[in-house]
Amino acid sequence: MLQATSKDRLNKEAFLSLRDAITENLEMIEGKKSLLISPEEMYNTYKTIIVKRNNGEKFSSGDSYLDRYMTMGFAPQYMTSCFAGTGEGKSMYALNLVNKQINLEIPCLYISLENSLEMTMDRLISLRSEIDFSRFYSKEGEELDQEVVEAIEREKRNFYKMEFFRFVDEPNLNMDDCRIIIREFKKKTGAKYVNVFLDLYSQLQEFSSDITPQKIETGVNKWHEIVKGEFFHSFNILQANRSQENKPKTINEIERLRPNLDNIKNSASYGERSRVVLSLFRPKYYAERIFGAEHPEVSTMDDICRVRIEKQNAGISNFDLKYLYVASRCKFYKFVKKEEEVERKI
Repeated sequence: MLQATSKDRLNKEAFLSLRDAITENLEMIEGKKSLLISPEEMYNTYKTIIVKRNNGEKFSSGDSYLDRYMTMGFAPQYMTSCFAGTGEGKSMYALNLVNKQINLEIPCLYISLENSLEMTMDRLISLRSEIDFSRFYSKEGEELDQEVVEAIEREKRNFYKMEFFRFVDEPNLNMDDCRIIIREFKKKTGAKYVNVFLDLYSQLQEFSSDITPQKIETGVNKWHEIVKGEFFHSFNILQANRSQENKPKTINEIERLRPNLDNIKNSASYGERSRVVLSLFRPKYYAERIFGAEHPEVSTMDDICRVRIEKQNAGISNFDLKYLYVASRCKFYKFVKKEEEVERKI
């Protein structure tokens, strides 16, 4: 037994050795897994993964169009970051993915640090029922449209069956709060993994004030550790601050307004830790605000949302997926030109 004290003074070195011995023994008693992986364990784990791949296992995003171009899908222990400028539909794109995961019974958790339950439900039921979003608000002194009332009642049955979906409406959360919420989700649903949507990721308390590159990097690294340790996929929604310089003078110059990773403060941290980085860009959104909705070229434009795979480890990048965005129904549809449909039929 270590002698930690003497007649004259405490034996600091002996106390430290005793502490380390106690910690080591407690970890053995609790069965804490060693971080050391033997070559045999490496091979056996990898072989299991390959067998699953060979059997077609993939962690779906819920969107077959997006899945086609994602190597690993929304695999647990990894992060996807999605960014866009204000008003381009990043929250709506995420909600569309959430809705598809709900329909496929993929475990998903939507943590909203920005939009309320009321706003989220308006949007979710609008896109599920394909009823225009504006009809969910009655004029003063009038009742809601009967079709809307019936759709809400019809969705009641669907919502009661959603075993693997939960929503969090809380603007003041830190990463440790989220860790507890994710553990609670798994316990209550019995899910082995979950896709967690964080909207907006940058509104977590760790990023709320005195933001410095070092603080962002520390926060991103902490969240990455939680993602790996708690076995979930994190879909992080980020705000890109677009430069106001070089305002386009023609419709053809709208492309210069497309945000990139450099428009996100300390973007390197997000890019390094994210296996996939997506960006959203809607040319018509900007065209209407700069040239007006009545402009001849603008009025005939399709509202196309171009979702670019900016980065992907072990997969294609710098590639645009095109969606037709129907803002009135809060919905994204895969965009297919008429001539492409003809080619497929041929």
